[in-house]
Amino acid sequence: MTYSAFFRFIHFFCALAVFALIPLGFYMKGVGDEQLLITLYDLHKSLGVLILAMVIFRIYLRIKIVEPTSSVSHTRLERSLSFITHKSLYALLLIMPVSGWLMSNAAGFPVSFFGLFELPYLVAKNDETIGIYQNIHFFAAFALIALIMLHAAGALKHHFIDKDETLKRMSSNNLGKAGGIFIASTTSLFFAVSIYLWLSSEGVQNKAHDNAHGAGHTSMEASLHALSPEGVINHSQEGAHESEHHGTH
Repeated sequence: MTYSAFFRFIHFFCALAVFALIPLGFYMKGVGDEQLLITLYDLHKSLGVLILAMVIFRIYLRIKIVEPTSSVSHTRLERSLSFITHKSLYALLLIMPVSGWLMSNAAGFPVSFFGLFELPYLVAKNDETIGIYQNIHFFAAFALIALIMLHAAGALKHHFIDKDETLKRMSSNNLGKAGGIFIASTTSLFFAVSIYLWLSSEGVQNKAHDNAHGAGHTSMEASLHALSPEGVINHSQEGAHESEHHGTH
């Protein structure tokens, strides 16, 4: 039994959205142009809202509609891993956009869906909680990357080694070797680009932070760092320490 065309569309649409969303999130951290940064943030948030809506709808369908059962050729370990991986993927696909939503609201910014409408605020502006939501968002992204790679590896193992119908049930009955290679290549590219952009953005942020302290916070990078969650938190902490210092004299 295969998945319906509608189920397959939702599955691969969400996959493509995530493949765009995570690298975009890492790339944004290294952008120095303020206007471009705002545009990318709006796009990132909009894609996050779209994924959140699709995942909630997907969970609803999963509850209401009977899905194909695991192949009889799957071992108990494979079925257990599949169950845990799928449930974890759903959890992370909810945690990621919700934590981003909370982070934006805590920083005092709305979450808009492609400029069509704004989502309600979940929390009030609170600089002290920005870092908490940011850490959840950040680590959830890496957990999601790891699970996507595990999920893809399992599907490709069934396709190339076991030669069963597991991958075909969610893609196409005509999926051959070339189709499997395409899926493997796309997933590998997503992983490589995500890690590269993360490492690159970390380097840019560290350089901007050093320049900010060395040049009196006058550069564009310094301004962006000051407006980032880390910058807000660090600035607040520095202000608190300075107040304590003056209070002792």
